Amino acid sequence: MIKYPRIYSFSTVGIIMHFNQDYLLHPIRTDFTGKNGIGKSLIADLFQILFISDKKKIAFGTESFKNNTRLLHTLPYKTSDAYIFINIEIEKDSFITLGVNIPNKKSRPLKSFWILNKAHGINDNNELSDLSIAKNNIPFFKDFIHDNSIPPIETLAIKLRDEKQIYLRSFSDKNQKNELYTFLFENRVLPIDLSIESNLDAFAKVIQSFSKAKTLDTDSDDSLKSFLFEDKTDNLKSEYEKHKADLEKLINDYKDLEELIADIENKQERLTNLSSLNSLYLNSFKEHLLVEFTHTENEILKKNQSLKDINTQLLEENKLIKSLQTDNPKVKKAALKAKKEHDNLDKTIKHLKEYSDIFAKIEALKSKVNELECIKLPAIENEAKISIENIETYEISEIKRRISHFTTVFEDYGSLESIEYTIESQKEILDNRKSSLKSNKADIRELLNLLSKNKKNSLFAELLSQQKTLTESQEAILLAILKGVHWKKPKEIIAGIKYVESLAFMDEKFIENDSENDGYWFSMGGIKEFVSSTKDKQLFKDKDKLGKALSNKTTKLNNQVSAIDKELSHIEAYNRGQKFEPKSIQIELKLDQRLNDFSKLADLKLSLGLIQNLEVKKQSLNTQISNENKLLKKIELKINIPIEKKNLANQLEKLKEELKSIDTKERNLSSQYSSDKSKLEEKLRFLPSLKNQPLDLEKSLTDLENQRKKIETDFSTYFPDLDIKNMDKVEYIGIERNPLYTEFQSNKTNYIGDYKAIISSFEQIKNDPEINEQITQVTYNFEILERVLLGPKIKHSTNISEELKQLNSSRFRMFGAIHETMLNIFKQTKGKFDAYHETIKALNKFFKGKKISGKYYFQLEFNKPSDFDINWINDLQATSQQVHSAGELPFGESVESFVENFFMKTTSFNQKIKFSNLLDPKTYFELRTKFTDEFDNEKSGGSTGESYAAIVLLGIGRLSVVLNADLQGLRFLILEEVSNLDNLNFSTFPNIAEEFGYQILTMTPRPFGSDTEQGWYLHHLIEGAGDKNINYPIPNSYFKTNEGREDLETYLKAQSN
Repeated sequence: MIKYPRIYSFSTVGIIMHFNQDYLLHPIRTDFTGKNGIGKSLIADLFQILFISDKKKIAFGTESFKNNTRLLHTLPYKTSDAYIFINIEIEKDSFITLGVNIPNKKSRPLKSFWILNKAHGINDNNELSDLSIAKNNIPFFKDFIHDNSIPPIETLAIKLRDEKQIYLRSFSDKNQKNELYTFLFENRVLPIDLSIESNLDAFAKVIQSFSKAKTLDTDSDDSLKSFLFEDKTDNLKSEYEKHKADLEKLINDYKDLEELIADIENKQERLTNLSSLNSLYLNSFKEHLLVEFTHTENEILKKNQSLKDINTQLLEENKLIKSLQTDNPKVKKAALKAKKEHDNLDKTIKHLKEYSDIFAKIEALKSKVNELECIKLPAIENEAKISIENIETYEISEIKRRISHFTTVFEDYGSLESIEYTIESQKEILDNRKSSLKSNKADIRELLNLLSKNKKNSLFAELLSQQKTLTESQEAILLAILKGVHWKKPKEIIAGIKYVESLAFMDEKFIENDSENDGYWFSMGGIKEFVSSTKDKQLFKDKDKLGKALSNKTTKLNNQVSAIDKELSHIEAYNRGQKFEPKSIQIELKLDQRLNDFSKLADLKLSLGLIQNLEVKKQSLNTQISNENKLLKKIELKINIPIEKKNLANQLEKLKEELKSIDTKERNLSSQYSSDKSKLEEKLRFLPSLKNQPLDLEKSLTDLENQRKKIETDFSTYFPDLDIKNMDKVEYIGIERNPLYTEFQSNKTNYIGDYKAIISSFEQIKNDPEINEQITQVTYNFEILERVLLGPKIKHSTNISEELKQLNSSRFRMFGAIHETMLNIFKQTKGKFDAYHETIKALNKFFKGKKISGKYYFQLEFNKPSDFDINWINDLQATSQQVHSAGELPFGESVESFVENFFMKTTSFNQKIKFSNLLDPKTYFELRTKFTDEFDNEKSGGSTGESYAAIVLLGIGRLSVVLNADLQGLRFLILEEVSNLDNLNFSTFPNIAEEFGYQILTMTPRPFGSDTEQGWYLHHLIEGAGDKNINYPIPNSYFKTNEGREDLETYLKAQSN
């Protein structure tokens, strides 16, 4: 059976994703499904906007949008104005429309609106039935489109009026929206009066708790309290205001008395402290004057002595200046003379050094000429003349070496021609020998190769494999001319290659013995070739001994190769001019390694040329000697001292030592001159200052005398009973003046500062003539300040204690009424606390029997903190009398502050609680949620699905129990996180919905089934083909049951028939 009113349809116009859509809602359950990002979650946010319509209270909860991506003004898509609205069926086939205009600018307000059958105002007495719209005339999204665009709300109102004769009225500000909420409540469209601010806040929290906005945290005490109870304590504050004036008067009177007592106690304390500072100041002043007097007398003595010392110094300085002015020119003259001597001797040494070098060079050239004269030359008269270019460049040692070597070789052979012939003969014989050795080595290598059977396709290899026996002549011919013959035709053919296919060609009939020539003639096709016989032992003589014969032959051949290699190495050593063994080279000629190649002949010819041109070399040297002698004579003319030619080196060393001595003397004299000059300049510069010092000292002595007289005057003024001149001042001689002066100044500053501070602290003495005179005269007399400050009644500090005793006895008379007033303030707080407790009990009764996950019950715990009990209000009177028995009360800047401090002292609670919290009953308890099984065992923590189920139950409970929303009106339940529930938890809500008359809206990618026999509507949202921000214009809508589904339009047509 359908319960009215109910939401018949929900429409969007120009909203992102949904754009222009109409969704029919089932009386019990409607599912919105589709893939993520299709706009399912947005429906929950749109329902929040529809009923709350307050930007400050709306909190979006969609998790798929990060941060502030989803904002109100971003919901309209490609339009200035967007709309959402619902058609509410208030009774069968009678409707009213409720909606909101959403602008795309932050600056524009949300505008709620209704659409009725006729215009209606707040003072009109129209029945709701008269205002309702017939089913065939209710608006859908197409009615909001004007000229293919979405019009502003003013234009829309005119369009609806003219085209459908229905009337749209918008509500912009808070007062207007409250009129709308009142209309909906009074006509039982809504079961709650949302014009009441606390109800609107509560309703917003409930809707938000259904979605992902997380305004409700079931693990947070503050979140639970804020969700379940109103935040205002207006009635409690009103009760407080009634008693505030009385309490304020009592507190002010009590405070005045407290202030008077505190004022006198403050004056007593301040005067006591000032008296102590005055004593410190005077004592340190006396000690300061005594120390200053002592030090001043000592300064006078020192200054007189300094004056005497300076006069003596002046005489000595004048004497020294006169001496420097006389002696310094003499020192300068001596330094210049030494400098001149140094420069002259330095030039002489340089010329003498140059003379010595040339003299040594001439002697070396003479020595070279003498060496050339002493060379023994060979007889070379018959040799052809050889010219030598640049003979001057050849060193004497090189010439001597070459001539010596040439002479030795030349004497052995007698002529260059003989030498050249010997070189040619040796070279030719050795080249022939090397060629012969290398040819023999190649033949032996080839034979070794055959013996090792490496040439498998050779005739030799075939004979070895057949182990043939050969005669001496056959073997001689084989080894001489048949080694390279192939057996069978070879694959790779080159010019000159030979092969055989049988051994018949080696038959003895083709061999002719020639004993005369010790060999054999071998006939090859008519051509005969001579082969010498061999002395080597036969290989193929006996086939049984062939292996051993091969081994012996191989060993012998390898030894022959080693011998050849050794001889070749000695030939190479000879050619390179290295050490060699003549016996190892098998030739008849005796080798002379001095003539091992033609380069030696060129060398000998060069040496011959040097001998023939030796006179040219001598003439060149003599020319150099002559030139150097001329230069030597020129330099000798520049030297003005006798030259010791036989001992030039020693003469130079002595002159250098003398130069060094003169240099030292000149430096010392220059240094002395500069030092004395600087000293004289400094003395002359300092002398005027020194002359002024006696005047300065005399002036300083005058000042010190005046200072001593002032100290005597000050001492006699402040301490008239003492004579400073006759006092023992020995103990003050060692005392430092600055620390003592600093201490005196500090004590003086402290005393005067405190003196002035007292004057500034007390208004009644600021303009007193006597006090002003003390300030003007800078006397700061303590007794005058004391008398003026305490007044004519007390006068002196010694009378303060008795006055305080009388005032303290008066404080208790005001105390009695204060705590009575306090009790009256907090009575209603206790009453509200008890009411909240009853509400929690009622909610737990509501939750009773409703299982989550099929086995857990959801409960709220109401806990009172052990250290903060509301019963402190009941115990206030007795406790406060004990705590404040001394008559002292904690005052603040206001009555509220007084109450806060009063509470802390009364309860001994260690933290300060704000007055608003003391007055708020929610301060005195804590809420927590729990899941328990049927045996009351608590589950340690709920799953996401269980937590969300608990949030939804709390939301329903908030509406049904706390707000007493049992009146007729719309009830809907948005299950936005259905994907977090399992089938078991989800089944709880259709049962609750049916029991309490709720319409369920679910948003999930995968809808659950139902355990009821009724079906439901399902709208499958489909992504748009072009613009991804606009869904497919027609969703797949079905009537759904557990057994199957049917197209919604087809189903509704069938129902209407």
